[in-house]
Amino acid sequence: MVHEVTAFRPGDRVLVGAITPDWGDLASQDGHPSQSGGPLGGFTFANSEDGVFAEYFHVNEADANLAKIPGCVPDEMAGLMATAGAKLREAGLVIGVGSVPSRQKLARDYGADEIVDLTTEEVVERILDLTQGQGVDTAIEALGADATLQTAVKITRPGGTVSNTDYYGEGEFVRIPRIEWGVGMANKTITTGLCPGGRVRMERLLRVQESRRLDPTHMTTHTFRFEEMERAFEVSDKKLDDLVKALITFS
Repeated sequence: MVHEVTAFRPGDRVLVGAITPDWGDLASQDGHPSQSGGPLGGFTFANSEDGVFAEYFHVNEADANLAKIPGCVPDEMAGLMATAGAKLREAGLVIGVGSVPSRQKLARDYGADEIVDLTTEEVVERILDLTQGQGVDTAIEALGADATLQTAVKITRPGGTVSNTDYYGEGEFVRIPRIEWGVGMANKTITTGLCPGGRVRMERLLRVQESRRLDPTHMTTHTFRFEEMERAFEVSDKKLDDLVKALITFS
C-alpha cells in the first residue's frame, strides 16, 4: 500500500529516527511500536532497509515517522544523552561512570554531580558509598556489556530499576548476579526496549532544543564532509581523537 505524504514538502529539513514503526501493527496498538512486525521490527534501518547515506532512501509511513526540524535548531543540536536526560527529569543525584577525561568533563557539563572513574575506583563500592549504602533508584546501562549489566544490578536499590539502553552484541547469555538481585525477589526491575519512535516523540525532543533548555552541541566533537565518510566511520568505530559524536554534513 502506498501512503501519500501530506505533512512534509520537498526541501524540508527533517529528523528521521532509527526506529520507524508500522503503526498499524498489533504490537504498536498494544503500546510497543518498536517491536512492530516482530522483535526489534521497528528498527528497519538496521534490519531491512538500506542505509541513509544515499541520495534517496525510503521511510515507512513518513507522516508518522518524520519530524520537521525547526529553523532555529542547527544540525549539531539534534541529539540527547542519558546524563542530560536524567538532569532534565530532575534526578536528585546523577552519577556518571567513565574513564576518559574529556568524557568525564562533558558528563559534568551536562549535569553529572559525581563521576566514578572505573580505572581507579571500585565502581560498586564507590556508588554505594555515595548513596549511603542504599544504592541508586535507577541505573542506566548504556554500554551493552555483560559486566556493566551486572554492575547496574548491584548498585540498584531494592525496588529500583535497571534501564538497558544498548545492544548486547556478544555472547550467548548475559548474567544477573544472584545475591545482589535478591535471589530474584528484591523487586529490582530490568527494563529493555528500543525508543518508541514516531513523530510526536521527536517533535517533543526538538522543542527541548528549540527552547534552549539543553545545548547538546558539545557532544559533536568532529565534523566531516560527505566525501570524507570513510574517515568519519573509521574515527567513529575506533573512537579516535577523543571522539564523542561525529556529524556528517551534506553541503
